Amino acid sequence: MASSGPPTYRLRRIPPRITGQGLSLERFLCQVIPGLSLQQLHIASLAPTPDDHRKPPSQTATLQIFDPVPPSITFDCNGECTVGIPGESRPLVFDTHFLGFTPLNAVDSGKHAFDLVALSGLASYPFGSWKKHVTNPASQQPTFMWLRDQLSHDFPDTRIMIYGYDTKLLKSESFQTIDDLALSFIAKLRSIGKTQTFTKPLVIFAPSLGGLLIKRALCLLAGSGESETFMLGQIRLVVLFGVPSAGMKVEHLLPMVDGQPNQFLVHCSAEDDPHEFLQGLSDSFYGLTRLRQIRVISAYETERTRTAKEISPGDWRRAGEYVILVPRESAIQKGSRPEDVLPIDRDHSSMVKFTQEDVHYASIKTFLLDVRASECISSDSRSKSNMAAKGVSSQEIRMQSDQADESTVIEDGLTSLEFAGMRYREDHITTVQGGSYAWLSDRAVGLRSWFLSDDRIYWIQGKPGSGKSTLMRYLSRNLDRIFMNDASKHFEYLWFFFYARGSYLQKSFEGLLRSVLYQLGQANPLIAQIIGDQCKAKDPGMRNTWTDGELMSIFELVREQITVERPVVLFLDALDEFNGYPETIADFLSSLSSNTGHTKSLDIRICFSSRPWDVFVERFDKCCGIRLQDWSRADIVRYADVRIQKILDPAPLDSPTNLIEKGS
Repeated sequence: MASSGPPTYRLRRIPPRITGQGLSLERFLCQVIPGLSLQQLHIASLAPTPDDHRKPPSQTATLQIFDPVPPSITFDCNGECTVGIPGESRPLVFDTHFLGFTPLNAVDSGKHAFDLVALSGLASYPFGSWKKHVTNPASQQPTFMWLRDQLSHDFPDTRIMIYGYDTKLLKSESFQTIDDLALSFIAKLRSIGKTQTFTKPLVIFAPSLGGLLIKRALCLLAGSGESETFMLGQIRLVVLFGVPSAGMKVEHLLPMVDGQPNQFLVHCSAEDDPHEFLQGLSDSFYGLTRLRQIRVISAYETERTRTAKEISPGDWRRAGEYVILVPRESAIQKGSRPEDVLPIDRDHSSMVKFTQEDVHYASIKTFLLDVRASECISSDSRSKSNMAAKGVSSQEIRMQSDQADESTVIEDGLTSLEFAGMRYREDHITTVQGGSYAWLSDRAVGLRSWFLSDDRIYWIQGKPGSGKSTLMRYLSRNLDRIFMNDASKHFEYLWFFFYARGSYLQKSFEGLLRSVLYQLGQANPLIAQIIGDQCKAKDPGMRNTWTDGELMSIFELVREQITVERPVVLFLDALDEFNGYPETIADFLSSLSSNTGHTKSLDIRICFSSRPWDVFVERFDKCCGIRLQDWSRADIVRYADVRIQKILDPAPLDSPTNLIEKGS
């Protein structure tokens, strides 16, 4: 068996200030690690940490340190080593386990089009699963890992990540099941969505047990809530390498787990499947992928694999007999078309360890190109359907944006920002009873005086059920009345109502930015022109698909270049229903409110409502505002009295005579 050569380390918590353009990571590490020289280091990748909610996030690197490794780099029993950074509260963390998500490349946020996640298999090394074998263990040459070193260059707009999880077989006390592994994967995938609004189409690579994990995870997503269903809807392609749908040879593994709680992980993939786990999973996965139009590629090995054998007590090596671990008929997933089947002339353990310019890599690359082409066609079709639904003629639909006149460019730009249900939440909030909110004019409330002050934020905080959304809806329809037609005319008003039970765009940062930019464009032709020009500059197939980075770039462009006659007041309801970390939305509000004193910038102030969560209290407790429950008690009592009275005193029934007359 070939040696793996010098190890590859993962380095986490790298400060965002460390870049290739400023202080390089190599020089930084030589400063903080005694005895380390530049000649010993090979930095293979440096990318933002995908599940770090800090703004900007820390970074993660993959690197090699060639002998001699400094004595200060000593790993504990968990495979981790911490290195303090002078002046920083959080140390660097080296590890060799690669658990969780590891980014392998940095992608320009404005060009970020796809995400790709590659999982490891049973009892395998998450990083090593995807790198070629090293024939010379003494080699001082950098390791080649095709996902990082080739795929990322061929697809620079795709963020590539590996996902590792612990499924060691020997001496394990873990009793986790496939469901446990799948649920953990879903939770970590969701954490990425909370930091970067997980809206990119997703491709998944999974070998062996990793494929069973993915199949089960997708089935669990299908039976979960709206957020999970949205995550499922982003998956475009799943490539399964040697994943058994009808079992595999596991006899050589059974002695490793005999009597241990983790033996189920081995038994569940056996050819003898008394519980019909694999059959049930195969049927569910087939139905799900057909319904969701997720393309599935079935790759299978065409070489026998040498099995593990115990040479001495506790010493297992690949010295056993050669067997076909996953037969062709088991590796080909149910319903696979001939063009979705890929034979790989390797054994089971080597089938994803591609070399440079590997012939099998070319096949995988073709599948990815197919998915990208389909995504462009799908996006273009959705764009045409949306335009047709708005009454645009077929001649206009066929018109290319490059040939469109200025008004069409503007219309197309605003149309690309619209989404179904943009005003749904606002329109469906319970209305108030007559006489409510008379207290809004009270000086102690301070809302009217806030509009005329230099303060940028007004916070309506309240307990659950105190009527925050009802008040915000009332404000959206009665500002003229509240201000007696004076101050209200001096402002431009924008509204967004977060809705936790609504669609993804009704509760996400992307939805907020789309709505705000759309409203600004509707009110100001110069802003509409900027939006139209930015939309026109995109690839035709991607003009209805916006990233957070693209939307923020447009927003910053508007703030810097457009002078609006009237200050803007942004009303945001239910910040606690935002589908992400509260720090993310709090950072956004803080950045908006700090923009003062610039004559050529958009003058924005914010009135928002939310529950008094700690992060909001820490940021905004000293801002203007009210605790709604201190003022709304009488309104709630009045509303409750009316509702109770309707229940106790229902409308009288019509007389039989009147009923007959109405029916005739």
